[in-house]
Amino acid sequence: MLKKEKSKGDFWLWTCIDADTKLVLSHKVGKRDYWTGYDFVKSVRSRVSGPVQIATDNWRQYPFLIRTHFGYEGYSYGMETKIFGEPMLPDGTLARLGRNEGVRKMKAAERKAVVGSPDLGSLTTSHIERAFLTVRGN
Repeated sequence: MLKKEKSKGDFWLWTCIDADTKLVLSHKVGKRDYWTGYDFVKSVRSRVSGPVQIATDNWRQYPFLIRTHFGYEGYSYGMETKIFGEPMLPDGTLARLGRNEGVRKMKAAERKAVVGSPDLGSLTTSHIERAFLTVRGN
């Protein structure tokens, strides 16, 4: 079995952004693993106060990490899962793309409450995804 490289491979930009002001409250570059997530959510918690609404993608560690650092009261937390489909060819058949080829169209976004009562109508990860497109484009 190969030993995991801690300084090579995929790295993620973890970012907390205020949806209204687009202010970046915290960020971290690292692996998409428990320990990077732990440090990131801890950093976010140290920078916010009062009631907040948290929206994340469906990475399975988020609920545990958020409860660890935010507790169980004073915030609402929801998760958004985006479902993408293969693009259609002009004749109506599916265009089978490789893993990182082409543009897949979003078919649906499923939102669910995890803690508290988040406003599922405004719960989205689109703000940060737009910011990531800007980062990658420059």
